[in-house]
Amino acid sequence: MNGPNNPIRTLNLTRYVEEVAAALTEPQTKVKQSDIPGIVMLCVEMHRRYETFSQSLIPALYAGVTGNGGNSDGEALPRRICLRLLTEFVIHGIITDLKPLVKVINEAAGIPTEKGKDYAVTDANLIVTFSKAGGHEILGCVPRSVRLDCELLQNEISGKGKGNLSLSEGD
Repeated sequence: MNGPNNPIRTLNLTRYVEEVAAALTEPQTKVKQSDIPGIVMLCVEMHRRYETFSQSLIPALYAGVTGNGGNSDGEALPRRICLRLLTEFVIHGIITDLKPLVKVINEAAGIPTEKGKDYAVTDANLIVTFSKAGGHEILGCVPRSVRLDCELLQNEISGKGKGNLSLSEGD
């Protein structure tokens, strides 16, 4: 079976595990949202084969999302990318301890530490990124648009709909 992850399965990268992990978190790496699935696939395969891989990568991602990462110039992988990777790692079973991730989300949501205080959201973009990446899988929150589409489909199936929905083989 030759797939995109075949080299990871066949090459002996034991000596380069830390280097691969470090390369993924380099700020010079221009990572876009569309690159995330490929990076996750690489990380899942590396994690399966080398147990030290996630031990090298995950702390660097947490440091990037909390603002403690980067070099002396203050450059680091964008927080949203770090959080998206961490969320994908939870979904894929690489991360099992959710406490650090929950702490990051709580801080971004501005959860008050004292009773009687109001929420003060500190990073709405981080909350949106987390919700989009793993809201349904991790929190069980189904987006409103998906719920409405499911209700529409259920009504059509049960015969209570408007009859406008066409379910042909090509759809």
